[in-house]
Amino acid sequence: MPEPRPELVDDIRQRLEANDLEGVRVWVRGMHPADIADLLEELEEPERLAVMALLDDATAGEVLDETADDVSTEVIENLDDERAADILEEMRADDAAEILTEIPEDQAQELIQLMEREPAAEVRELLDYPEDSAGRLMSREFVAVEQDLTAQQAIERLRELHPSAEMVYYVYVVDAAGRLTGVLSLRDLITSRPERPVADIMLREVQSVEAATDQEEAANAIAKYDLLAVPVVDEGRLVGILTVDDAIDVITDEATEDIQKMGGIGAGDEVIETPAWRALRKRLPWMLLILGLYLLVPAGIAPFQVVIAQVALLAVFMPVISAIGGNVGSQALAVTIRALAASERPSLWLFLRVAKKELLLGLVQGVALGGALALIGWLWTRNGFLAAAIGVGLGVNVLVACLLGGIIPVVLRRMGRDPAMLTGPVMTLVMDFFGFVIFLSIAARLLHLLA
Repeated sequence: MPEPRPELVDDIRQRLEANDLEGVRVWVRGMHPADIADLLEELEEPERLAVMALLDDATAGEVLDETADDVSTEVIENLDDERAADILEEMRADDAAEILTEIPEDQAQELIQLMEREPAAEVRELLDYPEDSAGRLMSREFVAVEQDLTAQQAIERLRELHPSAEMVYYVYVVDAAGRLTGVLSLRDLITSRPERPVADIMLREVQSVEAATDQEEAANAIAKYDLLAVPVVDEGRLVGILTVDDAIDVITDEATEDIQKMGGIGAGDEVIETPAWRALRKRLPWMLLILGLYLLVPAGIAPFQVVIAQVALLAVFMPVISAIGGNVGSQALAVTIRALAASERPSLWLFLRVAKKELLLGLVQGVALGGALALIGWLWTRNGFLAAAIGVGLGVNVLVACLLGGIIPVVLRRMGRDPAMLTGPVMTLVMDFFGFVIFLSIAARLLHLLA
């Protein structure tokens, strides 16, 4: 989505400073909600609130749905409670629930109490599901018909439900207890004989997800089966749908979170517009932790001071050993995390399959890279001891890096942890420690044998 033109942002700012609210109203009245959302992200907090005051509740709800999470949360937090509740009423229940999740709980409960009964009940029901679950993200606006209807009766029911339904490409079929029993395409329904029972037309094999399913797994189901929406069930009852646009948002957010974790930022909720002080609160504690952990590296090197003193050139090759091991480990890590993100279960079979593959890759790459570095070391120094030490050290380090990079993510996922936490600074730290200790241990052993 293109960013708003700088001249537009400047013009809006100048009009706000001059209190020309009617001029601002004329500007935003002709803009798409997504473009207004982009504009809000370029403005400062008081300016955002001034623009929001010019929008009707329905448009304001559409705008917040398109705005970055931290901006929409900030707007709701700083609006008058009555106005904030009115805007939340106009939003889809799942979008309102997402914003209410991010604000302080006492304020969220107060806003829900100010909302009208029906939208408030829908929001409360979504908030009862676990965070980051399909139930929390699902839409309640779907089309469902009873299986004992005829095709003609089902079409009549569609005419009644269509205005409030979000996704009418699929017509879900339920029994008297509301349990999901099948799905219809509009084409099959419209082209069937009017008297034909819905139960004879519907497809009984329906891909669905449980409400408690992790939202990333639910989004992957939509991608895997090429669906526009997937039904969400709770103990067999149809309670909502997860649509493809929500799935795209989930996949994008999860990818952003993984990328930021790779950089040691943590959860993926920092954007360019995030204030520096808030970003600092997330980044600095993590880097202080990394600083403390990195003290393990000199602690691992300390016992080999005599070896380094005897053959000072070992220190020259230590960064090479560390860098190659880190890169090889990151390659194995990326492939395994990708497999886990694509719904590969962290089973014993996956563990053994990854271990076998990375062991083979580690052996081949270790021999090739270790041999190449040994040859370079010998040509450079004409020192056979040094060449053997760096060659064997790099080869073993590469083998260990492949195994750790492939296996640890599977173990972490099995433990219920996010494998992305191992990437970036943490993976570098692990491979630096093991790389130096392995290299210097081999060098010390070879030096002892030569002596």
